Amino acid sequence: MRIAPVILLAGCYTSSPTAPTLSNTVKAEPEELSVRTSSVGPIHGDTEATLVHLRELLAGYEVKPSHDGSLQYDVYKNGEMLFYVVPDQEQGTIFNVHVVSGKIAVAGKSWRVGAPFSGAASLTSCECWGDNPTCFIAGEHVAVNFNRTCDDVTEDPAARRSLEGMKIQRVIWNPLPFGNDPDEETRD
Repeated sequence: MRIAPVILLAGCYTSSPTAPTLSNTVKAEPEELSVRTSSVGPIHGDTEATLVHLRELLAGYEVKPSHDGSLQYDVYKNGEMLFYVVPDQEQGTIFNVHVVSGKIAVAGKSWRVGAPFSGAASLTSCECWGDNPTCFIAGEHVAVNFNRTCDDVTEDPAARRSLEGMKIQRVIWNPLPFGNDPDEETRD
């Protein structure tokens, strides 16, 4: 009699459900969003600056076209605007990227939107972009912008030191190094 219950149990056994079929396709996530010499996350100088391509490249982020005097692509995560991309209309690539969120770090620098600026003594030039100064070190790809008037910081290297400790309004990445235009005023 003991053999019969074992046979009944064996008859009730069913194998576990079949595992789902695996696919060799992986949805690529964008690399860490930080500003580097050569990129802002997955955005490089030769990136195609179209809405479709930026949406593919920035999967998981919301990319919206907007017009603030010209076409730009605003990039959001969880409702917060992180940066905007300005396309080069002639080349179809990236003209520059403006970071407007403190969530995005600048590799190798303490520069972060909303943080106090440090490094004013190393700035080689400031240009007035609209009503605000955008300042950089000649030959580098990253600049900082401040919510203040340009006053004399565009003309006087000593006046640039007044930017020390000021809150950074934007960080700008440019695929070409800043200050390589022979018409720009820079100091050694």
